[in-house]
Amino acid sequence: YRNVDVNKVSADLLEVSVRLANTGDRDGEEVVQVYLGMDSSKVERPKKLLKGFEKVFIRAGETLTVKIPVATNELRTYNASAKRWILERGTYTFMVGPNSSTSTLLKVWFTLG
Repeated sequence: YRNVDVNKVSADLLEVSVRLANTGDRDGEEVVQVYLGMDSSKVERPKKLLKGFEKVFIRAGETLTVKIPVATNELRTYNASAKRWILERGTYTFMVGPNSSTSTLLKVWFTLG
């Protein structure tokens, strides 16, 4: 895993991309997972939530770019005091990797203004 990035495709859609290399000598499959967090949230949120994943086949020695769509609705959180779902403006942390272990995740920050 390397070169993780987030791009705004439209007002309703983000795309998380990452370069994935199979450095082994056998073909294989990998489940690329995207997690989301927001440290500066004004409401209580989990540190990371699974927001997308993609199972890919990758040949031995191959490198490919995996792109995973994330709807901006997936960034919303429930504000109990306002009694509604909100989309906070601010900086979100996107974490990408083969599992939820913090030590294996690549991070990239995306500001929603």
